[in-house]
Amino acid sequence: MLRRDSGMSVSIFDGFRQNRFFHVGRGLLPLLALMLLAAPQLALAQGGLAVTVNPRTLEVDEGDTDGETYTVVLDAEPSEDVTVTVVGANTDSGDLRVASTDDTTAGDSSVVLLFTAPATVGGTDGNWSTAQTVTVTAEEDNDAVSETITLTHTAMIGDDEDSIALSNASVRVTANDDETQAVAVVVTPDPLVVAEAASATYTVALATQPTAMVTVDVGGVSGELTVSPSRLFFFNDANYGTPQTVTVYAGEDLDADDDTATLTHTVRGGDYTGVAADTVSVTVDDNDEDRRAVTVAPTTLNIAAGARGTFSIVLGTEPKGSVTITVAESSADLSVSPSSVSFSSSNWDDPKTVTVQVNSNASPGSVTLTNSINTSSSSRDTAYDTGDPVAAVGDVTVTISAPEPAVRLSTSAVTIDEGRDAKYTVRLRANPGTGVSETVTVSVPAGSGFEVDGTATVDLTFEGPDAQGDGATWNTAQTVTVTGPDDENAVPETATITHTISSAIVANGILRATVRESDTRGVTIRPTSLEVTEGATARYNIVLDSEPVGDAEDRVTVTVGGVSGDVTVSPSQLIFTDDTWFTAQEVEVTASSDDDGETDAPVTLTHTVRGGDYHRERADSVRVTIKEIHERGIIVDTTPADDARTSRLTV
Repeated sequence: MLRRDSGMSVSIFDGFRQNRFFHVGRGLLPLLALMLLAAPQLALAQGGLAVTVNPRTLEVDEGDTDGETYTVVLDAEPSEDVTVTVVGANTDSGDLRVASTDDTTAGDSSVVLLFTAPATVGGTDGNWSTAQTVTVTAEEDNDAVSETITLTHTAMIGDDEDSIALSNASVRVTANDDETQAVAVVVTPDPLVVAEAASATYTVALATQPTAMVTVDVGGVSGELTVSPSRLFFFNDANYGTPQTVTVYAGEDLDADDDTATLTHTVRGGDYTGVAADTVSVTVDDNDEDRRAVTVAPTTLNIAAGARGTFSIVLGTEPKGSVTITVAESSADLSVSPSSVSFSSSNWDDPKTVTVQVNSNASPGSVTLTNSINTSSSSRDTAYDTGDPVAAVGDVTVTISAPEPAVRLSTSAVTIDEGRDAKYTVRLRANPGTGVSETVTVSVPAGSGFEVDGTATVDLTFEGPDAQGDGATWNTAQTVTVTGPDDENAVPETATITHTISSAIVANGILRATVRESDTRGVTIRPTSLEVTEGATARYNIVLDSEPVGDAEDRVTVTVGGVSGDVTVSPSQLIFTDDTWFTAQEVEVTASSDDDGETDAPVTLTHTVRGGDYHRERADSVRVTIKEIHERGIIVDTTPADDARTSRLTV
């Protein structure tokens, strides 16, 4: 609007502020008036429109529905209505939302504030000088990252389709996140209990969405434990909140102790690098506890005066240190040798023989030999410690009988090739008397697999002379055929063959029979080298060369070791019994897939053998070569595009 004042001065309202010009010449007034009337649009086009935003920074708590506010107001009166649009929020890619009760637009894609001009310049109508409130809220998200964005403002005057950015009218908003990075390790029950030669599971998940791929490595594996997988992968847009299962396998050992371990979790990647994760306490429930014992057999002996007998001592489980059993003599009528036997982790399952020698002048009667565990050794196994060393071991009762006629054996020991037999002869050493018949009973231990003359017991009859001095056979040697067990194990079997007269073991009537084994103990693994393509699977087989023997279940375990993050194996432990040792078992090897284009280092899988006569038997390793499926380089796609003049380059 233009107003003349007696030719002395001109007052001009440019829609934003009032300026006073002095008269310089009437001929310039029309031109000057036209320029000043155009000033509002020119000012807007040049960013001259100014607003006040207060405050300029905000902190908004995630999930707070009330949010935080700031105000917007024009700095000067406009000549036309002005719309101010808030830019930078209410998009699918962000979590911040803005709203205003003064919003004049439909929907929530943006917020537009309308500032109206007065009906007449300098009038009192219009809301341009009234501050309008904008409310900023932060929506809940799944990550643990506090986002910061800058809200800017653009303005448009009247019906003009062009808008301009308002300088110095931005608001910096920080959305304070209410989540915390955490690795959820769920153990049911806690602590995790794994039965020996079995498995148990627990799960791992992330509490919030990570900013990049996260790996969780399982560590702390010790002893007979293995885990699969040993590395977990969580992705920021897929499975971060889905629990992943870790399977814990407990191998078979030969001791009777419950083992323990603490599994740790190392977290790397994105905003999770260095985040602590709970540990998992693992207890291995040993299955050998019921077999922890000292076995003495037999516990009764019937020995004639001047003769000797034997009993054996063996442990029920593998000790961690030394265990000594002491035999206490309680009578001068006999002696024992040795007076103590010791066991270690290498010979615990080998029976030790104790010989009882009865004096020739001993009187018939009963004597008790007391066995006890010697706990004085500093290297003893504490698992075999007991408050009552005597009660921990069974005693042996020796019944001494009157001396009987002795026998003469052609040998005191025979060695038998497996599948064959051996022979020896038996006769009396003295005439039993006129008209007297003496029976010598030849016996092998029950369950030993040995036979004499095709059975477990055979009676040999020897005759004294008749009244005329004829018919004597007591000094005629009789042949006994000994047959050993023909089996498929690689353990040389032995047996003590006794000769008994009138239920008493005859002095010098002990013969030791040994089988010369034809089987060879070993573990066959085929093949011993594998090539596995990334993301694919290959297999190899394991089988025993002979039947296992030695423990209560004749069981052998083969545990696969050397597994790395690049390969997994299933199963990680194989069990062979006396019924399945000859059946090859398959191990599946899977190579993980990555996108790095680098050839992974070969992995060597080892095999630990335990159980029975296979304890600590050597087994070959398997070398696994991983074939890379990605190649580094630049791929040029020469397929013609719609425009034959163009080509495409794919990197």
